[in-house]
Amino acid sequence: VTLDDVKSAYAAAIRPEASTLLVAGDVTQAELEPMLNKALNGWKSSAAAPSGPAEFSIPTHQCLRVYLVDRPGATQTVIRYQAPSVPFASDQRVAMELLNTVLGGTFTSRLNQNLREDHGYTYGARSRFAMERSAGSFYAAAQVQAEVTGEAIKEFMNEFARLAKGDLTDDEVAKARETARNMTVEQFSSLDGMLAAAELRLANGVPLDSIAGDLEKARAIKAADLNTLGATVASTLNQGVLVLVGDQSVIMPQLADLKLPAPKPSWLLRWMI
Repeated sequence: VTLDDVKSAYAAAIRPEASTLLVAGDVTQAELEPMLNKALNGWKSSAAAPSGPAEFSIPTHQCLRVYLVDRPGATQTVIRYQAPSVPFASDQRVAMELLNTVLGGTFTSRLNQNLREDHGYTYGARSRFAMERSAGSFYAAAQVQAEVTGEAIKEFMNEFARLAKGDLTDDEVAKARETARNMTVEQFSSLDGMLAAAELRLANGVPLDSIAGDLEKARAIKAADLNTLGATVASTLNQGVLVLVGDQSVIMPQLADLKLPAPKPSWLLRWMI
């Protein structure tokens, strides 16, 4: 990649007609417009517009794939699950966010309580749904002491199995709803937070006032709804990957009894580490 390549890509992608400016602060539109005209009036497109985002589909697989990236001497192992999920516009988005609050979205979520508080394997275990405009993914991860890699993976698997069985309680769901409401209120307590909320919805083609609708949807979601959804989410792990980064000589003996697929060659992943 040359500097001219980067300049061309920038000129094609960063264009005034394809841009939106978000402003929050003690300023009116009437005050703002003259400032913007002065600052940005000379901004013109200098290259042909790109043809648009490439169409793609997420490949599906019938079993979990495991990749092991060897880092000899590493005292920790990075454990990362990634699996396909739904896009932002999905009607399941609000329920999935509540489900993740129970599973791994906060300090008191199941994954963190299990791997950190109960077992002391890690400083933190988390999960989240990354839902974008065209696709989404489920993510769960922790960095654990190398010598307990196998036991930590076993606890991840136990928590995913609980999701599949559908054992979320009414109290857990009520707490997740309250957490979602509090996080929304907190986000709107700062200018940066308001802009972040607007930016997220703008990028995904959803109006800002959808936040109120999301809170109403959350209020109506019951434990039975999330238990049904949890089983679906757990099943998608069979379409995903488990990436382990650490000392192979320490990790491999710990995988023997976990009934995981044999780790695949990791050379394709090395450039990412």
